[in-house]
Amino acid sequence: MGGGSRTGARGTSPHPFAKTGSIAQPPNSRPAGQRALLPIVWLEAETYNGGLLQFLDNWDGRWAEDALNGLRLIGATEYSSLLERALGLFPDRRVLNHRTRKSAALRRISPEEMEALFDAPFQTLNDAEDATLGHYAADFIRQRPSDFFLPAGTTESAFAPSLPPPATYRLGLGKSSSLAGAELVDAIVARLCNGYAEYARANRLPEYFAALTAGQQAVLSIARLHSHLLRSESLEGFGVFGGEMLESIFCGYALLGAGEHLQALRQALAIFGPEISSPDLTVRDRARNGIPWGVKQVAETTYANRFRQLEAVESSAFKRLAERYIRAHPEDFFGV
Repeated sequence: MGGGSRTGARGTSPHPFAKTGSIAQPPNSRPAGQRALLPIVWLEAETYNGGLLQFLDNWDGRWAEDALNGLRLIGATEYSSLLERALGLFPDRRVLNHRTRKSAALRRISPEEMEALFDAPFQTLNDAEDATLGHYAADFIRQRPSDFFLPAGTTESAFAPSLPPPATYRLGLGKSSSLAGAELVDAIVARLCNGYAEYARANRLPEYFAALTAGQQAVLSIARLHSHLLRSESLEGFGVFGGEMLESIFCGYALLGAGEHLQALRQALAIFGPEISSPDLTVRDRARNGIPWGVKQVAETTYANRFRQLEAVESSAFKRLAERYIRAHPEDFFGV
């Protein structure tokens, strides 16, 4: 936690309480201090990377409320006031817990509006040496050491989380029979994203992803990319978490028969070189930051136009291709 450059992505740096071992506990079983700080860590990382809109898009509404309550608990009142004001753009915050309604609500807010309302003031505040979130977090941890440090002689294995197996996040056959088209794909994506979020909270994403079928990996990875593109029309912010998913996206497009999407994405990313696919965030940052802004702007504009063209044609639209694959491979997506 702490100040950072507006031009460089913050990424997912080690959490201030990562050494305790209990970072892997499910949210509700963690000590109150950890439950307060975890959503703040993600709020800070996402704000520096793609803004509050990205945070709200990637996580459900509970995380926004938890971040707000956490900021209040650690005494960061300036930050909580900023977030409270920004969340005021949603008269009914329950919309943030409904994927389809949330996407529609987020599209009504321009990045420029959120930049002025929250992102810029947040970053300015966090760049002040005596008011960084890291400053508040450090004081909070010192006040509640038992929430963050293991007792002497305790092993980390004692805090192993209990999570539903990844297969739990398949769509029930009963529900699937009443859905078709985009609604079916959205329902499957919502289930997969629920699992993604739960395992992300437990710091166990590799385990979750490895347990998914190739079809599930394809649909989940591409859906996250498309959600980002439809909101921001930019690949820049996606790089922080997307670099680790690019191989799944490439394979997913091929699996779904979306060759034109695959070609367009590869062409857009070609300016960055192979480093953009590195699992190392520092390497990906170096690849992005080494390209002149004007070159990136041309590549992204070209890609955004091509992306919209492909999505406007039924034969190449992601959800149409995804539904066709889902119907052909029901065993990959439906549970009992």
